[in-house]
Amino acid sequence: MPLAVLGGTVLAAIINISSTSIIFGIVPASELAASTAPFGLVFARMFSPLVGQLINACFIVACVGSLCGWQFTVANVVRDSSRAGFFPKFLIKGIPNGTPMAALISLTLVQTVMALMTISPSLNEQFMILLTLAVVTNLIPFFLSIGSLPRIMGLAGCEGRERMMANIAVVIASVYSLYACYASGSDAMVYGSLLTFAGWVIYGMMDRNDRQTIE
Repeated sequence: MPLAVLGGTVLAAIINISSTSIIFGIVPASELAASTAPFGLVFARMFSPLVGQLINACFIVACVGSLCGWQFTVANVVRDSSRAGFFPKFLIKGIPNGTPMAALISLTLVQTVMALMTISPSLNEQFMILLTLAVVTNLIPFFLSIGSLPRIMGLAGCEGRERMMANIAVVIASVYSLYACYASGSDAMVYGSLLTFAGWVIYGMMDRNDRQTIE
């Protein structure tokens, strides 16, 4: 699974960078910057407006499918976290076919509130706000993983070149992640931090295992 994720990410990056470089040679940068569907614009320029619309439709279908898959993935994580005692128990409830319905509905409500809070004059602006916010909040687990890797390598008894390579990877990943947070902007950092802090409060309130240990 880790190799599949790494390979898929590298392949997606290669395709994205290559295709982006190619379309800059077909359509002027000023037109691409003003377009809300640059790939559709490129295909419309290469073939016809109808082809461009078909490409846009394909992107919409792909986004809907990706969103549905992501929603079910996150909902299952929330349900399993509820079973472990980190979220309210009502989030465990589902329907007979296994769909975590309570978690799905709760996530949808939270996402709707966030979408309304970041409402903007244009959908493109609103999308960018939510995108940068998602980048910051998703980087938090990366930072925690990066920080724990040297300790994990030590506990596993890894020494020499293997541990050195892991430490180099930690430095590179840290620099990239910090830059990604910086590039997301101050608003995304503030809102992302508030969401993270709220999550820590919920975690502390629900984590009864640690509470019992202290008692």
